Amino acid sequence: MGREPRFVIQSRHPKIEAKKKDRRQMSHHHSFIPVGSLSVAALLMMASPSAAQQADQKLFAQHIAKWGSMQKVGGREFKLLIDPKWFSDGEKKDRKRKYKIIWKKLKTVAKDRGFKVKGRKKKKYTESKRTREYFDTADFQLRKKGYVVRISTKYKKKEPQHPFTLTVKEGSRRDFKRVLNSTLSFSGAHDGKTEIEENVSFGPDGRLRSSLEKSKKIKLEPEELGKMTLGDFGKVVPRLLKLGLPAETKLIRHTAYSMKIKLGKLKLVDGEKAKLDLEVWLKNRGELPFVGEISYTVDIEDYARMAGVQAKSEAFMKTVIGKLGKEIGFQNAAKWGGSKTRMLLNLPVN
Repeated sequence: MGREPRFVIQSRHPKIEAKKKDRRQMSHHHSFIPVGSLSVAALLMMASPSAAQQADQKLFAQHIAKWGSMQKVGGREFKLLIDPKWFSDGEKKDRKRKYKIIWKKLKTVAKDRGFKVKGRKKKKYTESKRTREYFDTADFQLRKKGYVVRISTKYKKKEPQHPFTLTVKEGSRRDFKRVLNSTLSFSGAHDGKTEIEENVSFGPDGRLRSSLEKSKKIKLEPEELGKMTLGDFGKVVPRLLKLGLPAETKLIRHTAYSMKIKLGKLKLVDGEKAKLDLEVWLKNRGELPFVGEISYTVDIEDYARMAGVQAKSEAFMKTVIGKLGKEIGFQNAAKWGGSKTRMLLNLPVN
């Protein structure tokens, strides 16, 4: 398997089944959930908006108009890259101090804009650590074909915790239909978790834009992946062996050392809340972070009927995170599509 990195953090996306059941029952009795005067019917009527109308539409409404049903989408993650200068000396005490400053700034802007955020009562600013290892060919053939292969390993007291999590993603910024209709699957001998998530960030023009990805996640022991060639990963996710590359293709490992804290929660509407996180990445253990990120995740049960939740989560991104970003944001974030991974791999958006 090769030498294991020393360090690392943790994942997300829990679904509350009771809440999902309640929401499904509600949907039988209500034909829409209001966002002001927005309804599902109104959203679907925007099938062919003009350029001017499209510019004024909520991002989620644009997707419904363009792609039709987005019902398979289970979550939306909103992200802002943070300038690494905010973590100037990289030491734990300094990071904790900066975490506090950023959280205080966010709460102040949120209050001014009429949003309610609540911090954690316990384990405030406690970092969870993990490594994120990305595997690809030297010329990134997997990524060019729309695929990502990643191993995430949690660390406790500097020791890797096994099993680790293998994630294989199929994604696109331009073709959501491809992702929504993806048949990405495990081999018959494996079973794991499937997610479809939308990633939202700011584009070069300051407007929200997003990508969509389908993920297959499974916990494995290191020995189950052998030498970690394309063929070894393909035994778990066979699609990887149908990309025109030989099974013996050797993959290069790109590692990020991650430290992450859970800030708190953002109150939306209809009892829904979003989890707020702050994370920094290092390219090498002991170095200064090369990027930070503040993010929040919204679990989605019904993409169209949750119009109120969708609209408020986008408004928070525009008015609160956008305002905060002017002070702490990474200057060329749009160049990287708002993605820490693209920065790690040095792959700007085309």
